[in-house]
Amino acid sequence: MAPKLRDLIITYNNLANPDGSALFCQGNTIVQAYVFGPVDVSNSKERSEKASLFVTFKPKNSYEIRKELYENYIRTVLETIIHLDMHPRTSISVILQEMQDDGCLLSAAVNSACCALLDAGIPMKCMIASVTSCISVDAIQLDPNKEASQKSDGSIVLTFESSKNGIISVTSEGELTFDNIKEAIKLGCLASKEIYDFYHKSMKKRFLINS
Repeated sequence: MAPKLRDLIITYNNLANPDGSALFCQGNTIVQAYVFGPVDVSNSKERSEKASLFVTFKPKNSYEIRKELYENYIRTVLETIIHLDMHPRTSISVILQEMQDDGCLLSAAVNSACCALLDAGIPMKCMIASVTSCISVDAIQLDPNKEASQKSDGSIVLTFESSKNGIISVTSEGELTFDNIKEAIKLGCLASKEIYDFYHKSMKKRFLINS
């Protein structure tokens, strides 16, 4: 039996001006993602061999310490999967706005970015799915809400790629044992397949409605 994720809801193309957008809900955690590009850039910012990727995370609290950490994590993940070499001397901007945080905000931001890139038609090598698990003394909980996260001893964020369902990025905090990590990977691997299935179904619905 697959591990249980909170309900996933997505609304594509919900903003008029960006080239792609997605309002992504994971339980009560909500992230608005939108994409501009590829667009021409000034000579000082252009890269002759590939597009420049810019990632901006906008937390509700402007003094949020996680802003730079989230931006760096998401940028590294997206640079792995986007075909930046197909659009040299241009830029692609991905903006992620926190609407509501009820746990697993980083994973929701990663997943929303993937959806917005799909909506924008940005060429990608594969899709990505990010999953968070929290660890307490006697259990591991997949996709916890904020209350469960705050009560846990540690947490781990795993981001998978769809081609081989391998891990492309990981970050953790708190106390985790080797067995904790193994179990989190097992749960995350199963959950990521559920997320990919959600992407496929939601994109099919998005283009059928707009065809």
